[in-house]
Amino acid sequence: VYSVLFCVCVCVCVLTKVVVPEGSDAVLNCSFTSETHLRLQTFDWKRHDKEVFFYDQGKHYNNGLSGQDPQFKGRVSHFNDQLEYGNASILIKNTQVNDSGTYSCVFPHLKEEKVYIQLVVREYFMILNHSQSKLQAEFRSCHRESS
Repeated sequence: VYSVLFCVCVCVCVLTKVVVPEGSDAVLNCSFTSETHLRLQTFDWKRHDKEVFFYDQGKHYNNGLSGQDPQFKGRVSHFNDQLEYGNASILIKNTQVNDSGTYSCVFPHLKEEKVYIQLVVREYFMILNHSQSKLQAEFRSCHRESS
C-alpha cells in the first residue's frame, strides 16, 4: 500500500492599486525589510511578460544593461539612495494609458519575495469652456472601442 502526499503551497499576495492621470509620474512601491541592503542584490520589475526595470548589483537598464521593453525605455528609474534601506521602488515618468496593468517586483535571491502593484492610468480630460450652448473639451488620447 502506497500513500501519496500532496502538498499545496499557497502564496498570500497583497495587490496594491495605484491610480494616476495620464502624463503624470507614478511611484510603484516595493520594499524589503529595513535590514536588507539591496545594493548588492538583484530585483526585477515586470508587467506581464514585459521587462520594466532590472537591477543586478549596481547594473540596470539606465546604465548600459540591455533587455528593457521599448515601451519603458528612458521612462523608468529607481531610487538609488534608498537601496541601503531595502527600497526597490521605481518611478515611471510620463505615464500612458497602455502602462496600466499588474506589475510585479521580484527578489529572486531573497526567498523569492514578490510584490504586486496594479497601475491604473486614467485618460487625460479637461473641460476648457462650458456654457449652455456649447461644451469645449480637450482629450490627450482617444481610444475607439471595438463593437
